[in-house]
Amino acid sequence: MLLRILLFILVFSFSIRANAQFKSKTEKANQVLDNAIEAIDELTSQEDNDIPKELLRKMEGMVIFPGALKVALGFGGQGGRGFAMLKKKDGQWSNPYFLGMGEGSVGAQIGVQSSDIVLLFKNRKDIERLENTELTLGGDVGIAAGPVGRNSSASTDIGFDAEIYSYSRSKGLYAGISLEGTVLEGNQKMNDEYYSKTNINAKDVFYNVKTPYSTEIRNFMNALKSSSE
Repeated sequence: MLLRILLFILVFSFSIRANAQFKSKTEKANQVLDNAIEAIDELTSQEDNDIPKELLRKMEGMVIFPGALKVALGFGGQGGRGFAMLKKKDGQWSNPYFLGMGEGSVGAQIGVQSSDIVLLFKNRKDIERLENTELTLGGDVGIAAGPVGRNSSASTDIGFDAEIYSYSRSKGLYAGISLEGTVLEGNQKMNDEYYSKTNINAKDVFYNVKTPYSTEIRNFMNALKSSSE
C-alpha cells in the first residue's frame, strides 16, 4: 500500500511538471485565472458552506490559489500558482499580481491533496506588502478559518476580527492541512512576461497598469462580482 501511494505521488508530481513545460508563463497565468473562476464559484455556491457574501463585499484584498498541491511522504511541502488582488479606494479591483506558494513541514505525514485556497484580507496594506517582501501567513499576518454560510454575517464580526480569513475546497486524502507558516511570494518571471515589463512590482500591477488588463482578468472580475451579489 505504501509503495502504491509513493508511486502515485511521484507520477502525479512528474505529470504536472511535464505538462507545465509546454506552456509559456502567460499561458500559465491565464490558466490560473480560468481555474480561479471555477474555484470562486464553488466556494460561493454551497448554501450553508459557502463564503458569506457580506465578507466578499467588505474585504479589501484577496489571494487565490486554485489547485494548490500538497504532497507528503514522511515530510511535506505545499506549492502552487495563484495571484493577489486589492480593492482600490474607488472600489475597483486591481489587476492580479501573480504569486507562488511555499511551505515545508515535518512529521508522520503521507498523502496528496489538491486544494482551492481563497484568502480574504481585512486591509489592503497587507497585500501591498508583497511589493518588497514575501509574506508568511500566521507570522507576518494573522490568519483564521473564515465563517461559512450565507447567514453567518449576523453572528460574525463583519469588520474582520482576524487580519485574514481563509477558505479552501480540497480533493484527495491528506492528514492535517494548515496554512500556518505558508509563504507567499511574487512570481517575478510570470508577472514580467504577463505585463510585458521588466522587474514589475506589486505596486505597479495594482495601481499603474490599466484595469482590466486582459479578457481573462475581466472574466474573473465578473465572476467575483456575481459571487458577491
